Order: sequence, then structure tokens, then C-alpha cells
Amino acid sequence: MFSLQDREVNLCSQNLDEKILDQKIKGGIDRKGVRFSQDGTVRFAPKGSYIIGEMPANKLAEDCAMIAQYGVEGAKLMAEASATRINNPITYGWDIKENKSPEPIAPTLTENNGRLHFNQINSEFARDGFAFGLSASSAQKI
Repeated sequence: MFSLQDREVNLCSQNLDEKILDQKIKGGIDRKGVRFSQDGTVRFAPKGSYIIGEMPANKLAEDCAMIAQYGVEGAKLMAEASATRINNPITYGWDIKENKSPEPIAPTLTENNGRLHFNQINSEFARDGFAFGLSASSAQKI
């Protein structure tokens, strides 16, 4: 699973070719099983290093998909937030077939039935939820 940090909010116009993404993470650093590009904007979590489905809240901090999407500290925060719910969190994802072109998928978060739901939405499928924050570099802090 590749995760791109899209600070300019132009993901749909970026080249998502897997070979180019592979080159970007070469020479990067490994953090808890996730390969980060040198500039930190491209991250890769190998298949089998993350769980799709329900898991104990404390496992979110170790889940490579969470680390790829939110960073090491962000994954810890998601685990802490999930631990405040009465039920275990659930992550949803896509099983992209080999040799299929990657497409942009945006992470969202919902709370329902006493648990956090970490969703992934694309252009064909939408869930109720809130996208993680996007802001322009000139945005004023509140």
C-alpha cells in the first residue's frame, strides 16, 4: 500500500505509476515496517503488514497502514482515540488486484456503535465520514 502526503491537494493530477512510487521510496528510511521516502511524502506498507477489519485499539499504533497514512505519532494518536470507545476499531480498505493501476483513495473517520471506523473512499464508493484535514499553506491557524 502506497500512501502519498498530498500537501498541495493535487493527488488526482499526480502520476501514480507504481514504478515511479517505488523509486521515490528507494533510499528512504524504515519506520516500524513502513518505508518512508527521504522527504517523507511517499510511504509504503507491504501487504501482510496491516489488518483490514476489526482489531484491538492498541494494535492501531503498530499497524503499518495506519503508520503509512498518519505517521508513527499519528498512528499512536489514533490508537489512543480508539481506546476511548467501548468497541474495537475497524479499518476498511480495498483489495487492489495486481497489475491494476493505482487510484487515489482518501482516508475518512467515523464513529458509530461505540467504535471508530477508519474508512477509505474513492471516486466510486463513498461512506459517511469526515476527511482528514486539508489546508492551504497560507491558511491561518485557529
